[in-house]
This record gives sequence, C-alpha cells and structure tokens, in this order.
Amino acid sequence: APISMVAGHTCRGIYKEDHLTDVYINLQKVPELKVIEKREDGLLFGGAVTTTSFIETLQGASEEGKEELAALPVLVEHARRIAGHGIRNWGTIGGNLMMTKAKGFQSDLATILTGVGAKVAMVDSDGKEEELEMDKFYSVEYKLPKYALLKSIFVPFLEPGEVFRSFKTAVRPQNSHAIVNAAFRVKMEGEQIAKARLVFGAFGSRGDSP
Repeated sequence: APISMVAGHTCRGIYKEDHLTDVYINLQKVPELKVIEKREDGLLFGGAVTTTSFIETLQGASEEGKEELAALPVLVEHARRIAGHGIRNWGTIGGNLMMTKAKGFQSDLATILTGVGAKVAMVDSDGKEEELEMDKFYSVEYKLPKYALLKSIFVPFLEPGEVFRSFKTAVRPQNSHAIVNAAFRVKMEGEQIAKARLVFGAFGSRGDSP
C-alpha cells in the first residue's frame, strides 16, 4: 500500500490530487525531528520544526548582533513572507524542502537556504544517513531514495567579509507563491568580490530544483 510520511501535511492544500496514499505516518512526535541546536558555526533544525519555530529561532539568535549572524535577519524577513500565519504555524521546513525536491514547488525556503549554503541530512529506509549541500540535493543527478526522510537542516553562519541578501517578486506580500526569488551570498575582499553564490528559484519550477 502507498505510504506517506507527514508532519504538518499542508501540501494537501496545494496538491489536491495526491489522494492515493493508504497509510500515513505522523512524524510530529519524533524528538530527533524537532531538535533545534545552536553550534559554533551555525544552527541545526530538525526536519519537523515548523516554519514559525524556525523564524523565532533565527530572530532570537540574530539579536546577539555578531557579524557572523548577519544572514539571520535576512532569512527571517524572507521567511515571514512564506504563506500565512496558519501555514507557518503548522507546516514544517523539512516538508517544504521535500515538496520542492519531489514536486517542483515554488519554494522561498529552498532558495534562501540554498543561497546561504545550508546542508540537509537525509536518512533512507535502511537507516543510512547522508549529508548533502542543498545545491547537490536539488540537482537532477540526486534521486531521492525510496521512503527517504529529511532528518535535519544545518544553516551556517557567515564568514568574515561575507554578505547575504535575498529577494522575492510576487503578486502579494504574503500568501502568494514567488514569481521569481533569489538569494546571494558574497565574500568581499576590499571592493572586489572574491567568492559568490547566486541562487534563483520559482521560475520554470519542476521536480529536482528550487
């Protein structure tokens, strides 16, 4: 029988044709998927952390005002434009990213997290865990294993001299999918760009890409 692993299960509001599942596995009470942990070089979030909790954690951490935390307010501002309060309170960050990978969902979260250099930890049905840069996760070459679970997302802090910005064009400020979105992480050396990561999403959406 078809099996779906769900937490907030807000995707049903978008993909109404997905009604062939016979068995649902609720992930909301799995402690490993709800973890929020601050590390020296970034923040770790379990895949079942809600978008609201994600935003609140970023907001709290950013108040320290350190240079390496400068990307966090940018992520907060952009993430607050995702859907509406109800969906953010219920929908999970892991579900959002998986929906983008599997169905080509027009995700803001996928774009800004790929842009900032986040990593995801995937677990297959045999318990094997693999950590992936998000650009590799969204590459056409990477295929989701059967019954794969997105265990966690690691959001790195910036390095000295780096700046991060994100952008979104949509019909409305909230409750509106992006027409196009973008995220840029750039390392400056003086007045020159030494290194840059430029990510664009939403336009021409399909499975396997933000």
